[in-house]
Amino acid sequence: MTNLRELTSYARKVSAQYPDLKEEIYGLVDLCEAEIEEGGSVQHEIDLCRRDIDEIVEERTKDRI
Repeated sequence: MTNLRELTSYARKVSAQYPDLKEEIYGLVDLCEAEIEEGGSVQHEIDLCRRDIDEIVEERTKDRI
């Protein structure tokens, strides 16, 4: 994932699969955008956001088992 458009697309896909996580997922994307605006590395912030999204999904699916 190399840009915000791809991250947003990924966030839409994941939030469609886990609608109960939508607010949290988009909060992470908003945070990512804010960090980039404040001078953070685009790639680093996108990577962190993707990892955080994957972690909340993993936690949710782990709880369902």
